[in-house]
Amino acid sequence: MKRAFAIALLLAMTLTLAACGGKAKSADLAAVMAEFKLGDEMMTPGIERFDRHLRHRCGHVKQCAAAMHSSGVNCDEIILIEAVDAAAAGRVKAILDARYQAKLTETKDYLPDEYAIIQQCSVTARGNDVAMIVAPNAAELTAIYDKSVS
Repeated sequence: MKRAFAIALLLAMTLTLAACGGKAKSADLAAVMAEFKLGDEMMTPGIERFDRHLRHRCGHVKQCAAAMHSSGVNCDEIILIEAVDAAAAGRVKAILDARYQAKLTETKDYLPDEYAIIQQCSVTARGNDVAMIVAPNAAELTAIYDKSVS
């Protein structure tokens, strides 16, 4: 009787752990970008080149979506990346942190309004997902992104 109970308990625990260990579902970053409903002034130039650059520098990047303001003066820039593992995500975050700091440096003395917008934004990482969302409505866009990757 004890043996049967122990086997049943072991089976129940194994099934419970198996249910919790399922693979996390990836968000479709292109769909997330479309959900942002960005205006016509946002463009995605050379995303393939950008993606290849990250694959070369960071190892394996599963997917990437990006947009930037076409004026070259506005600071708006959105980069969403899913890396294949935590190590690659760490390398991507370091690159995006450097990009974020460069944006701050570029605008500090010359574009104070844009500098203030950038200061309200950040680079975030959650698991293998890394994002830099720099926009006047960054809080709204970040909420959409967070809902998609959670």
